[in-house]
Amino acid sequence: MSKPNNPNIVLGAGYLRFAPYDANGDPQGRRYIGQTPGFTISGSTERATKYSSDGPTAELIRDITTQVDRSASITADDISDENLALFLMGSVQQISQTSGSATDERHTVDQGLWYQLGASATDFTGARSVSNVSVTIDPDGAATSATAGDDYTVDLETGLLYVVPGGGISDGTEIGVDYDEASATWPQIETDNLGPKEGLLHFEGDNNEGENRDVVIPKCTLTPNGDMAWKSRDTFQQMQYDVRISKRDGMEQIYVNGRPA
Repeated sequence: MSKPNNPNIVLGAGYLRFAPYDANGDPQGRRYIGQTPGFTISGSTERATKYSSDGPTAELIRDITTQVDRSASITADDISDENLALFLMGSVQQISQTSGSATDERHTVDQGLWYQLGASATDFTGARSVSNVSVTIDPDGAATSATAGDDYTVDLETGLLYVVPGGGISDGTEIGVDYDEASATWPQIETDNLGPKEGLLHFEGDNNEGENRDVVIPKCTLTPNGDMAWKSRDTFQQMQYDVRISKRDGMEQIYVNGRPA
């Protein structure tokens, strides 16, 4: 009796890359998603069945598959701007702030609250990287100078001004703020109404054990699934995506490639 061949036991690992479609519906360059502790592919079917109806016990006489659904799931713990944009269904923008100065920027304030310098009706994120901040109390009346530390504090990096409880700025007082803004850039993620991102998904196998295989999904949609813990002392942040797999014209839904000999 011949012995069976050694089974291909696999302890899977590898790299996931996503190529969003451009305006023409073609995949762009494949971006490495980063650390992904989980990647699974699932399948399900819908069936039409027919049972006999004349005998005392109905028996199955037809079993026809009418629908096939394939999907995948990704768990990512590389909290990059691009991955956050995928999860929030938005895009990454680079914000540029030119150097300049603000004079007599008005705020009506209460003690114990924070106020964003440079914020407006069209830009609630406001100014960042500020310096040389000075505050005038009741600029249209007594116009006295507030004292930094006693009456207010400012986070210079984020441009947040805090009114100190018990200080010299009373509730409901209008203040005028002067400050300088440095030339600076930072990434900003903006949600939009375009919905989940569609593109090509590529998995490159790099297994701990077993034969490596690569997966190419020519057309899929990445949608956020579940919660992302923005605050937790117990677990690292993770994002989970559902991958809805569909057919691209002239192609199959999934291709799994072995490595060339």
